[in-house]
Amino acid sequence: MKKILILSGNKSTNSTFEKTEQKNIAITIASFQELNYIVENNKYKLLINHIPIDQFDVVYFRVIGGFREHVAIINYYCQQKNIPVQDPIFSKNKFIQVPIFKGLETLLMADNNIPIPRTGFTTLKFLTDFSNKNFTFPFVIKDTESMQARDVYLAENQEELEKLQKNLKEKAGKKAWHKKYLVQEFIHASHRHRIFVLGNEILAGIIRPMRWRKKFTQKNTPNYTGISKALKPIPQDEIKLSLAATKAVMLGIAGVDLITDDKTGKKYIMEVNYEPQWQALAQDNKIDVEKHILKYLENL
Repeated sequence: MKKILILSGNKSTNSTFEKTEQKNIAITIASFQELNYIVENNKYKLLINHIPIDQFDVVYFRVIGGFREHVAIINYYCQQKNIPVQDPIFSKNKFIQVPIFKGLETLLMADNNIPIPRTGFTTLKFLTDFSNKNFTFPFVIKDTESMQARDVYLAENQEELEKLQKNLKEKAGKKAWHKKYLVQEFIHASHRHRIFVLGNEILAGIIRPMRWRKKFTQKNTPNYTGISKALKPIPQDEIKLSLAATKAVMLGIAGVDLITDDKTGKKYIMEVNYEPQWQALAQDNKIDVEKHILKYLENL
């Protein structure tokens, strides 16, 4: 019987795993908040919900959020005890901080020849000057610490850019001095493909409309409609790209966002999500994602 520990900040995040039937697997769902240890005479044992972590065979960090220190501690301990964790990145360096920030992800993509839109990195203080010097309107601005497409903005002209920088400074308050942003060329794509990766395999994909498609996509374009559906079949070149991008950022479970320029047909990886949501993917493809994830974890 393989014992799998599934962790998030909130236990309810992983409640769907409790309903998944899987032979030869015992699941424990816990919160990072339940982590504790005591060091005495240079000896210690990590406990989660009063259970020693070294009793588990596999650990899965489902949603990390603000618990990076907890993750660093548990990952270090898992390395010491030879307990597999879901993503290869955790085995690369026992002290690694996760997730990979978007700025670093961009460099990993570039070093592994993954096609991405022209992208720049800057701090909030220099956002306007940097953008004017290196990009032409319209372009996209992303908070490097944002998740699930939050804190992503479109600047269509100078007035909007200056207003956005002012609003971001006010929103950040005293933290404005260390806020980092990616500036990215705007790709004329009406839809994005979200492709779910498990290790060396593709589980499924979905099609979703892009946020700003109506601003820049002509209504006579075949892909203009806001279609949300399963991506079947997944094009072979997108399978290859998705697997390569996931490998580049050292993940095992990931949701890859891929877009195609409606004008040129060129494909780009927009992002590799380390904590992918899968409710829509499961519904559109009529698959039990949790079951497949547990199978993947079982085989680590």
